[in-house]
Order: sequence, then structure tokens, then C-alpha cells
Amino acid sequence: MSLPWHKRLGRSTLVQRVAGNALAGYIWLVDRTTRKIATDEIDRAALADHLPAIFTFWHGEHFMVAPAVSPDWNMHVMISRSTDGTINAIAVERFGIRTIRGAGDPKKRGKQKGGARAFLQFVHLLEEGKSVAMTADVPKVARQVSPGLIRLARKTGRPIVPSVYLTHPRITLRSWDRAALALPWTKGAVGTGQPIYVDESEPDDAVWCARVKDRLDTLEANSYARIGGASAFAKAKVSGTGAAHG
Repeated sequence: MSLPWHKRLGRSTLVQRVAGNALAGYIWLVDRTTRKIATDEIDRAALADHLPAIFTFWHGEHFMVAPAVSPDWNMHVMISRSTDGTINAIAVERFGIRTIRGAGDPKKRGKQKGGARAFLQFVHLLEEGKSVAMTADVPKVARQVSPGLIRLARKTGRPIVPSVYLTHPRITLRSWDRAALALPWTKGAVGTGQPIYVDESEPDDAVWCARVKDRLDTLEANSYARIGGASAFAKAKVSGTGAAHG
């Protein structure tokens, strides 16, 4: 059975390129017009002593991260192989960030999603002194830190750095990750948390997952407190489809 026309259109290289460039332009507009404040838990100069690092953020709050990356971080980011992922990758690369295609997979189909290969690439990049970035959670398990993030930190000895670029007001989609669509001419909070070093003092990855989740949630809550609003996951769930203002 052939794919629906809209899915065939979405797989067009030309359409993906146009959409990716349009997304990059929109992110640039939002970043340039947003009244930003810094919510860093660690001074940017002090952060340099912890590089290379593994920067992480919640899925759904990831769209605005690219313009907050410092060029000296030499950043590489993991993005899925999906159609949406390809569009996001094109947009991210416009900001000078290199992309590694792959995604974590709770159903253990790493070869299909490219997660295993991307993991090895990240190991090599960190060993070469280059920083990497990935969402803390994987599709479609929102707000649960992936053990893969912990394994990467444990294997390389490099720290995990919680990160946010949040805006308010925004449009919150009722997708599995409550994706946040930032709006121009709003308020923004940009921050990095204290680096988390995964060591052998605690061998249980689940404990580290909980620690990273707590640090990310705290950084997010404190950042929203500075600009107003709150995480979509901090509010009561609503039924239905579509979008809601946050």
C-alpha cells in the first residue's frame, strides 16, 4: 500500500530543505527578539573547565537550544532519522552545529533507529575533546531520563550538563512531549546547570537517572519562575488535541 500523499511529500528532499531553512529562520527571529535573562547555575567561564561535556535538555523544550550554544563548545547534537528529525537537523546545522543522526529506543531497536551507532560516535567525539548534546528522554517516554545518557557519561567520564532555553508566553502542543513553540517578542530564560559527574560511588544507573531528572526539573522550574509560566508537565493534563497557550 502506498503512503498517503502528505507523507510522500514530507519525504521530499526539497520539501525538507525548505522546511528546515524556514525553521532556522523562525528560531533566529525568536532568539533575536526575545528579552533573555541568564539562569545559569554555573558561570560560563567556570563551565569551560568541565568541557567537553554532554549537554542535555527535555524533549519538547529543545527547539531553541541551538542559538544558545557557544561556538567554543564544538557541539555535536543527536537528532533522530525521522522526517521531523531531518527538518530539525537542517535547521540546527544553520547555527553551525554538527548533527549525528540516531535516537534512543525504549523498545531496544537501536539498529533501526541508529542509536547504537550514534552512541559510539558520541564516545569518539568526547574523547577528541568535542562536546555533544542529546535529549534526556527518548520518544515517546516523556520526562524519564534515558539510561543511555548515563552510560555515555559513565563510559567517557565526561559530565552531564542540564540545559534550558525557555520562553514565555509560548504555544504548547498536546503532543507526547508537550512540545513548546516559542513566540517572537517574548521573555526567555537561558541557563546551564551544575555539571553531573557519573562515578562509581553509585553503580545503579537508575539512581543517576533520577538525579539528572531532578536537576533538569529544578533548573526548568527556577528558569520559568524568572520569566513567568511553568512546564506543561507541571500543570494538570488536559484532554483533546490541538494546542494551548502557556
